[in-house]
Amino acid sequence: MGQADHIPHPSSNVQFFIFLFLLLLVVYYTLKFLQIKRKYALATLEQQQSLDTRINSTINENLVHQNKPANTWQGFKNFKVIEKKVESWTIYQDKKISDICSFVLEPIETPKPLPGFLPGQHLSFLLDTPVVPKTMYYSLSDGPNENTYRVSIKRALPPPNTPGIPAGIGSTFFHDMIHEGDKVKTAMPKGHFFLNCKSTSDVILVAGGIGITPMISMAKSLNSIASERKIILYYGVRNLEETALIDDLLELSSSAKNFTCYLCLSAPQSAIKFDKPKNKQNKSIDKDTTKTELNPQNSDTFEDRDKKIQSIINDENILIVTGVDSDGNLENSLISKGCRVSVKLMKYHIEPQNKNYDFYLCGPPSMMKSVVTDLYHWDISKKNVHWEGFGPCAVMWPGDILNSPLKPCTVTFIDNEKDQKVYLDWKPASGSLMNMADEKEDVAPKIPRTCGAGFCGTCKTSFQGKVFYENKPGFTGLQPNECLPCVCKPDGDVILNLN
Repeated sequence: MGQADHIPHPSSNVQFFIFLFLLLLVVYYTLKFLQIKRKYALATLEQQQSLDTRINSTINENLVHQNKPANTWQGFKNFKVIEKKVESWTIYQDKKISDICSFVLEPIETPKPLPGFLPGQHLSFLLDTPVVPKTMYYSLSDGPNENTYRVSIKRALPPPNTPGIPAGIGSTFFHDMIHEGDKVKTAMPKGHFFLNCKSTSDVILVAGGIGITPMISMAKSLNSIASERKIILYYGVRNLEETALIDDLLELSSSAKNFTCYLCLSAPQSAIKFDKPKNKQNKSIDKDTTKTELNPQNSDTFEDRDKKIQSIINDENILIVTGVDSDGNLENSLISKGCRVSVKLMKYHIEPQNKNYDFYLCGPPSMMKSVVTDLYHWDISKKNVHWEGFGPCAVMWPGDILNSPLKPCTVTFIDNEKDQKVYLDWKPASGSLMNMADEKEDVAPKIPRTCGAGFCGTCKTSFQGKVFYENKPGFTGLQPNECLPCVCKPDGDVILNLN
């Protein structure tokens, strides 16, 4: 008799389906749990990001709040110089003279607390110089506080090998004639160039020479409120001896949360060695040339200066740059050719395609033109780039030139004193009327100026035609037939009467 087929017991099938059901149930609730956990994690992340945003917003609102006006005033008021400090020295005509001086000012005629200011703004000074009364403009170089203002002023020497050109009237007056205890007349802080305090983006500061002053103000202001915004400073000077406001840089390095400075030396071997007389220049550096030198307690000795420079060299947050190799590694040899501030250098450290940055630039026209143009070609949005030059600075955003609503036209300059007419062709790339005249200085008359930024009214002149202002000028005393050539452009053919 053959073997009978095996027939599974009914209870074993039931057990199998129960096991399968339980397994599916476990899988289902496991997936459900993971899904809920993921949603919770994302919600927590969003809450944390929202909290970070609110914290940064609150911090920046505090910065805005602390800069709101307190005891305001009209016109110019007397301030007392309570501290004058020589920040650096130079040699001119075989004599040691002050190169950069800082002046700390305390109000006399207006009560404290002082009106706040937005970091990057400037003070206007009415100076009774021996030559002519002069209105001058200097950037505030400290963070806002309620008791004092500070400006740091570089002496404007005549260009080399240019006999007959005088030194800057305003800076010479400050360096040689203004001392501790003296009075100066100043107006309220103002200016269109300032830190966006409401932004939470990281900050890229780009400075050349004495253009460091508004950048120090911005960095110290952020540091004073413990801002989380990252601060990267690209600072260009010729050599270490010309580094301005070293004390402030070292303070920022030691106390700011997220501060890095790239100190770019374009001619690292050009520094004057004061403490090692080797030639005619250095043999005569002991000659007193200004009253500043008779007040040594407010200036560094050469030994003190050397110690501070050594501190800069050794500081881990201040990186000396004298070159960059093909792999992007920084070179810092003080006997190398040198390196200028550039967007090429920035590309090794920041990635704007992945993160938002606010750029702030202040320096000589050549640096400004190069950096602004390269930022445009790097696809940085104009709304994230802010700049201020030294006096009239023909720096234009390339996109504004390409998309300008203004058309090429003819500008006629009439100098009645010389009975002269000059015809020049204007195009969008020419910039303001003053910039165009400066570019054609061999044929165009020299337009008088002080600020070159639309505040003082020194360049005010009558005109015929129509002019265009990108931003409303700070000077408000214009008649309908008057314009400010430093900040306006022609909207069609224009005639300027310079006398």
